[in-house]
Amino acid sequence: MQKVDFFWDPICPFAWVTSRWLTQVQPRLGLDVDWRFLCLRFLNEGKDYERDFPPGYLDLHTKGLRLLRVAAAVREAEGRGAMGALYTTIGTSIWDRDPAPDEDRMAPVATPAHLRAVLHAAGLAGSFADAADRDDLDDVLREE
Repeated sequence: MQKVDFFWDPICPFAWVTSRWLTQVQPRLGLDVDWRFLCLRFLNEGKDYERDFPPGYLDLHTKGLRLLRVAAAVREAEGRGAMGALYTTIGTSIWDRDPAPDEDRMAPVATPAHLRAVLHAAGLAGSFADAADRDDLDDVLREE
């Protein structure tokens, strides 16, 4: 098997689309995918969000950070093999739903209710949602 490191932030639509392609070709090509973290909030922390990004990006990247903290806690407890299914569940909850015409797609993302729903859908303990506020997991995210 050929190993592929795939770096993801759940708030990034480009990572989501690419990951869907990867999951389609993975079995056909015999790929061993390691779903690794890429935290856009940390990657861009030296930038001026008001000057360098459209409005709302700081909030979006912070939502991604919260989701990645949860993923880091899951990976610590369940192992790296749990990441592909968790990312699929998170991404589906964000990108593969049809919000109402006047609904902000991102408004419910990374809230405690959203986190618990995602964890439940992935067959994981809802208590992992508490990790969203654990900044002690940030070192893991920065290392990736």
